[in-house]
Amino acid sequence: MQTQIHTQGRMKFLGMLSLVVFVSGFMLCCGTPMNRRLKDICEELLRLGSASNASINEINQCRDYMPDHGYNPCLPFECYDMPPCDFGYSVDELGCKICRCNTVYNGDIQLTMKSQDRLNRLLGTARNSAGGQKEQLLWDKNYDSVKGTYTIKFTLERSLEPSAVTAILSAMSEISSTTCISFRHLRSNDYHLAFTGGLGCFSKLGRSGEGDNQEIRIGSGCGTKGRVLHEIMHALGFWHEHTRPDRDEHIRIHWQNIQMDQLRNFLVRDQLEVDVSESTYDVTSVMQYDSYAFSKNGRPTMTDLSGNVISRQNEDLSEQDIKRINLLYKCPNH
Repeated sequence: MQTQIHTQGRMKFLGMLSLVVFVSGFMLCCGTPMNRRLKDICEELLRLGSASNASINEINQCRDYMPDHGYNPCLPFECYDMPPCDFGYSVDELGCKICRCNTVYNGDIQLTMKSQDRLNRLLGTARNSAGGQKEQLLWDKNYDSVKGTYTIKFTLERSLEPSAVTAILSAMSEISSTTCISFRHLRSNDYHLAFTGGLGCFSKLGRSGEGDNQEIRIGSGCGTKGRVLHEIMHALGFWHEHTRPDRDEHIRIHWQNIQMDQLRNFLVRDQLEVDVSESTYDVTSVMQYDSYAFSKNGRPTMTDLSGNVISRQNEDLSEQDIKRINLLYKCPNH
């Protein structure tokens, strides 16, 4: 049945592109309302989504003609012959689920095998109201006791967009000027941060120590200094602000508005894993998501206790961000 849908859909839409192009030119020339036949074809294409087997160009032309039409690009998701994924399924370039386990947690934290096991253990102990085990993921091997600084080496891959390179250098400069963390371009085979381009934006949590480098993905649309600061802070060992153990004393989570497969992203960390005794909750932190993160209905998933939306600031480290880095790394002169 699935094959029949694809075959029929492709036959139907192979001839559509020429019609779309023709009518497109006619409309641009003469301002004529959309051809009725084209409207019917586009409605059917957008209803079927990828089941139509139409090309992306064909789909995009119809979306341009009918911007208010609901569009579902994904086939019904079915995944057999593999165990359940603890952190949900991966998605393709259209955002459709595929039969591969997700290795990204909280939206942009890339999980290693070690951190997946660790996170599973912590989530399990949280459900049993027991304590977790605190583990250090710091870049302590990079400490210079004479200078009192940590030097993290890095590389910039050619896949990065120019704006991303500018944002990365600016973010590293801000961290270096306000903390005891500095960055140096790699000239040896030491373990290092590898900034890459491509799809998505993510980082591992803390120093993973796996392989010969640790990727930070700064993909298309992520090349702002604030977003890079966010990903580097993950690499330094910081979780998202809304997962702090004292979260519920400062903001309200609206569980009914969260996508079902993203509920895990709003579980708080264990108090033995995240020390909040020397810092206060900070909605201006670069680690704070905005109010609509992971929303399933366009309504806020997080607000302050008065019900006001939280606007994520995306430019600079907050005072609390700077304080936390210096506390975590015991920076002597900051």
